[in-house]
Amino acid sequence: MEDGGSGQFMSLLDFNIRKDPQLAEIVKTIPKNATYTSHDTQNELISVMSNIVTEAIVKEIGGLWYILKVDGTRDPNGTENVSIVIRFFNQDTLAITERLLVMSTRDSGDAQTLSSCDFPHI
Repeated sequence: MEDGGSGQFMSLLDFNIRKDPQLAEIVKTIPKNATYTSHDTQNELISVMSNIVTEAIVKEIGGLWYILKVDGTRDPNGTENVSIVIRFFNQDTLAITERLLVMSTRDSGDAQTLSSCDFPHI
């Protein structure tokens, strides 16, 4: 694959293909008439990867106590970029650990908007 303006998803896929020999071998076996790079397929892959990461975070935390941090930052276009981070005490490393759960955009960053966000995968 080439990076000729194909977008972030395809650039990340190309990066991973170059980095992971097993993935590079799998890509070689994909028929040329089925590239699996449509927007729907990309969105489904992103959703699957998001679920895998979320499940790994839940497993890492187990039954430990945790807190959720919700924060927003306005970009130059006036869009609020909202993130949810989970923070917990990691008993293996004996350190406070944070994991990013979700990033989303909203029109406003006020408390009412942030507290009423419907985030997927949580």
